[in-house]
Amino acid sequence: MFTAAHVFEPEPPYDFDASAGFAVYGRGRYAADILADGVFSRALDIGGKTVALSVRSVGGVERPRIEARLVGDRLNSEEESKAVGLAVRLVGAQGSRIEFYNSIKDDDPMAEFTGRFRGLGIAQSASPFEGLVLSILGQQISNEVARVLRDLLVDTLGEVVSVKGVEYRTFPSPYAIAEVGIDELRGMKLSARKAEYISDIAGSVASGVLDLDALADLPDESIVEELVKLRGVGPWTAHWLLIRAFDRPDGFPEGDLAVQRSLGVLYNGGERLTPDEAVALSARWRPYRSYLVTYMFAAARHGLIQGSGSGQVVGP
Repeated sequence: MFTAAHVFEPEPPYDFDASAGFAVYGRGRYAADILADGVFSRALDIGGKTVALSVRSVGGVERPRIEARLVGDRLNSEEESKAVGLAVRLVGAQGSRIEFYNSIKDDDPMAEFTGRFRGLGIAQSASPFEGLVLSILGQQISNEVARVLRDLLVDTLGEVVSVKGVEYRTFPSPYAIAEVGIDELRGMKLSARKAEYISDIAGSVASGVLDLDALADLPDESIVEELVKLRGVGPWTAHWLLIRAFDRPDGFPEGDLAVQRSLGVLYNGGERLTPDEAVALSARWRPYRSYLVTYMFAAARHGLIQGSGSGQVVGP
């Protein structure tokens, strides 16, 4: 069986535990992603080959090092490099946080939050397709219901990699989802509308009509414009994908109720902002609003922003 190990040194500061924990929403599992005993793991499909990935910290916040291990089908050097690159993004170890920190050092309470969560990176989905499907599954429902739907989709349609008796599953491919059709998706507790949206998108990607990966070459506004053309995708979903799938530093889902409530608590005397008010206020944090949203949500999830409602609103 193929095995490989790589060590990567993120730009400091980087907190693996905080970043990987945020990736799974503070739980042990988020769809295909698993975090247990300080190890982030999942299965990856690399060009039709399946490998189990595990990532752990072998450094500290100010001198970070992470180790990524791959086990499964034999990968060539290009495929192995792609898998390692995905590992880095999946645990939010890409890029730098320093410029954002410097930009808000005099902005309380955001400066307080960046101190509290120093080194938190923005974890990415393994692909825009995965991020899009997960986001659609989470629309307008509670965290717990969304978690059930995501787990069922992965457990039913994901490819399995077994390592030392432990099974890992990939996120289902567009082909796998398109093949089962709407009725089987309904059997996984999806609503008729969500099953239609996801089946249509999967079919378009599988047939080559839709190339979500190619959107990465476009500016932010163009990505949003292209995404909202898809059935089931509005500005909320598109802006979350900028943050969690396209690794853009300035995504801002102004339609997110938790964003509106959190900003209202912090900057508007507790009164929720309208989407337009949220956009106007957010101009002060350009071009780092993805980090603003991430750190604000981290603070809310730790009880530092009372009344934000972030526990009820799910991003991709």
